[in-house]
Amino acid sequence: MDFTLNDLISYQAYNVFNSENNIGSCNTSCDEMTFPYTKNTDIYKICCTIKNKLDTINLILPNNDYKKMYCKYLYYWIHEEVIKLTDADQSGKYNEFVSYLLKEWSNVVEYYTTDAEIFKADLNVMPKDSIIKRKNMFDYYNIYDIVKDSIETYKSCSNYHGYLKTIIEPYEEFIGLCSSKIIDCSDFFNPIKEQHHPKYLLGLMPCKLLDPTPKNAVSHDIQPEGQMDNSMPGSSHPSEHPYTNRSIVVILPLVGTIFLFSFLYKFSPFGLWLHKVILNKLKINRNIGNKSEHNISEDAAQSVHINSKSSQYNIAFQTL
Repeated sequence: MDFTLNDLISYQAYNVFNSENNIGSCNTSCDEMTFPYTKNTDIYKICCTIKNKLDTINLILPNNDYKKMYCKYLYYWIHEEVIKLTDADQSGKYNEFVSYLLKEWSNVVEYYTTDAEIFKADLNVMPKDSIIKRKNMFDYYNIYDIVKDSIETYKSCSNYHGYLKTIIEPYEEFIGLCSSKIIDCSDFFNPIKEQHHPKYLLGLMPCKLLDPTPKNAVSHDIQPEGQMDNSMPGSSHPSEHPYTNRSIVVILPLVGTIFLFSFLYKFSPFGLWLHKVILNKLKINRNIGNKSEHNISEDAAQSVHINSKSSQYNIAFQTL
């Protein structure tokens, strides 16, 4: 069975909060601090239920960690209820209404003799456009270890794959908001924003098997490491193309030597002396060559003369 939004802790907490909305009377401080225009409205009714919601959290949850968690969800729930009940022409009263409800929360906790710190109200009003995002991230934060352990233990990702895919974009958006300090993320998100990325969970083998892989990526994955190096000539990785690097090491000193020799030959006394030696050597070789050619010509002429005489002797011998 796939993991759905109904499985999130916020869904379970909101069910508890919504079930506490129907009460017969309001015997809290809501009457004392209420504004005339909120009397007998839905905002006023929510105010009258806050004490009951806090009492329920304290009663049904097994430990302080869960109590803190549900208090955080109650904080989000109050904001969302005000958003739903605030019409477009009343958008300016959003902050006022949320502050009114959070103040009632604070008044209730003042009378707690124990666990007052656990149930302490956060009086900061969160902007409309960030409340849902923050609640979704808080959900993901609370179930991360559960999802991770389940994937690793049962070697299966099918239940969570769809949820993890949908949370990537809001997760990265939330990282951007936190990094730019548009919203305060110090309460839970900053310590885990890099380590708990949903892409990490999707990178676990059971989840990777559910992602279709392009054909070219498959063929690349199965190539041996040496072949992959040779198949990417445009890569700049220093370990690739060792023969090219070796050739460069050999060629560069050779080019430098040639350049230095040319400079010394043209512009140094040693170069002038060497130039004269080479010229004299060329003259000697040329004279020897000319003499050799002359001797060869004489030898050739003499050979022709001898051959001619031999031919005459042969002819005379054949006529005998």
